[in-house]
Amino acid sequence: MIIKRNKYCSILFGIIIFFLVFDGVRSNIKYNEIISPLKELTILLLFIEVLHKQKRIKFIDILGGPMRLFFIYHCLVASISLIFADFYLIPNAVLTLYKFSLIFILSVSFYYYEEMTHKPIEKLYKLIISFTVIYSILNIVSIFIPLPIWKENNIWFGRFSIGYPTSDTITLCFSLIILLFKKLYISKSKKISYIILITINIIMQVTGSALILLPLIICTYGVVIIKEKFIKYTFTISICIITFIFISPFIGNKIESTLGTQYENAKIVFDAKIKNFIEGEEAGNLDSKSAHINQYKKAQRFINNDIFHNVFGAGITHFTMNANKLSESNQYFHIENMFYVIRICYGIIGIILYILFFFYLFIRILKVKSALKEKAFLMSILAVILVPNTSLVALYLIQVYGIMAFLISYMAKKIYRRTSNNTIVNQLLPTNI
Repeated sequence: MIIKRNKYCSILFGIIIFFLVFDGVRSNIKYNEIISPLKELTILLLFIEVLHKQKRIKFIDILGGPMRLFFIYHCLVASISLIFADFYLIPNAVLTLYKFSLIFILSVSFYYYEEMTHKPIEKLYKLIISFTVIYSILNIVSIFIPLPIWKENNIWFGRFSIGYPTSDTITLCFSLIILLFKKLYISKSKKISYIILITINIIMQVTGSALILLPLIICTYGVVIIKEKFIKYTFTISICIITFIFISPFIGNKIESTLGTQYENAKIVFDAKIKNFIEGEEAGNLDSKSAHINQYKKAQRFINNDIFHNVFGAGITHFTMNANKLSESNQYFHIENMFYVIRICYGIIGIILYILFFFYLFIRILKVKSALKEKAFLMSILAVILVPNTSLVALYLIQVYGIMAFLISYMAKKIYRRTSNNTIVNQLLPTNI
């Protein structure tokens, strides 16, 4: 029975990781309405299993002080919103309450991964990499061969993605970080192949997040390996750079001649993103930054000239991800920026608590008594979480809240290991994290 339950938990974790990688693809898959509820159901089933199997859940150890404060405040605001909401707004509020709570549920589940599955954390890493590699291969193939499972092929202007480019970039970057900073006990040739494949797919997304995160991850890794093995890796990196400089024109010409219009569209989007970084604005309807600011200005009507709403927020009843509700009623708002959403829904107190949570993680990473490579690993993940918070409703997307949950649980294990006595550590924690 124990073995069966461990396998059951492994399957649940496997489904969650599948959605972590492929959830952006889901909306473009035929009959996606059948598989859509499976994500939330799996997260809840896993959490129930954790509650059942673990005699004492260490909520205080898992969620740091700022995170606990934000969660409590989130529940308080949500409860008040539900009490005073108009009847037709209640379903919307319940959905938002549930979505914004998933990060806390997943944090607990990831914390007990090894206990629940009787597998080392490396198995989870390999599963993430495996699904990401499959995604990357499908993404490249779909450029040339329309696959029958898609509703539409090449649906994004100037971008090569079978899913949602911005969210897919997050998972791709997360997988790249694992490959670069963690020992996975796979062959060197396979590891290099995976790194190249995933890096190519990050570039193919042609997103602002990719333009920020990819150089950041590569530079961070470069600093680490140069410090650890200066001569060996400096020579290797130099050879790779020189080789790339020489062959890139030939590769570029081949891609341009093969893809034609798609390539030209990608250049338009890429140039717009670069212009945004240099001049602070993008061209025409590609100006996402201005769009987010305009969304925020429109949403401010819910807190304007009201001290109470400014301080405590307008509640969660009016926020929605449903485009139909936005077009039908003036009672809803949507902002593709998590910090703006928090500001409107939870007020000044909420945004302070949300920022404090990230600051807390940052300080904890600095204080971790680990090698530079380990700190670089954690800092890179934090960057992968922070950047999308400025361009996505992060707590609605499993790619973001899933990785946030992973980092929270990972840091909790690090802290708990350091502060607990050796007997408890040997009983509860593996040695290979």
